[in-house]
Amino acid sequence: MVKSKTKAVFFDRDGVLNKSLVIKGKPKAPTKFKDFKIYKNLDKLFIRLNKTHLIYVVTNQPDFYNKKKRYLVNKMHDKLKKKLKIDKILCCYDISDKSKFKKPNIGLVKKVLKNKKIKLNQSFVVGDRWRDIDLAHNLNCKSILIDRKYKEKINKKPDYVCTSTIQAINIILKNEQNTLISSQK
Repeated sequence: MVKSKTKAVFFDRDGVLNKSLVIKGKPKAPTKFKDFKIYKNLDKLFIRLNKTHLIYVVTNQPDFYNKKKRYLVNKMHDKLKKKLKIDKILCCYDISDKSKFKKPNIGLVKKVLKNKKIKLNQSFVVGDRWRDIDLAHNLNCKSILIDRKYKEKINKKPDYVCTSTIQAINIILKNEQNTLISSQK
């Protein structure tokens, strides 16, 4: 019998799984497929991580609010899913910060939580911006900030700070190993 996974990692997309375009110190999501570049060397780590965690991508894409351009987002997400072991991509196109589905609000994630018994206090949110860290706090998850040196403030203190997605995944894997060791004592 396969044991169901009760922990999850919620990854932001831009600046975490793929390169953001940085303009005047601020990150910007790629709006052209040719600019959608996935970070290297994540695939094997995602396979390892997926053995113990459900893997979700939670992304705001207000630049694609116009439905005519959403095929580009779908094409980007297809590329991500081909390259990385991802359970589901959750995408909000809303422009308004008041939307319950736009990060740091938890509306998108709540949809997943209805169907899965995820232990949020043992789960992680990995992101490169304040919205991701605030989402982690709103969900009661551990937070990992990938510090890309953007010119913006972080509202809440992250649990961990690192400089790459590889480092973030290694933090989660080490945390998992430590949890396993302490539960065997």
